[in-house]
Amino acid sequence: MEQLLQRALELSQKTGERLIVCDQKTGAAFVILSLEAYEAFVNKADFQQKKHTISTKKEPEVARLTNTSLLDKINRELGEAVETPTPEASEFLTESLDI
Repeated sequence: MEQLLQRALELSQKTGERLIVCDQKTGAAFVILSLEAYEAFVNKADFQQKKHTISTKKEPEVARLTNTSLLDKINRELGEAVETPTPEASEFLTESLDI
């Protein structure tokens, strides 16, 4: 059994693939991956958690709005953006319309 596991580990190192190993007695399954792959997984999970935390902080304000209120808010913000375009947008509009 130990030799079989060693061969599987060597093959995993060669291919870069993960292994799933099951305990015959308990049926528990374990994933074996390189330390680098695990670190990347953890870092990505941390980033996703932080991203989710940031996005949920903004959510309650919008989540409480009714559909009508939300549409009003969107239209109001779009109207403000059109009334006061950024310098880049102004330049683009001037060039596009040959003004």
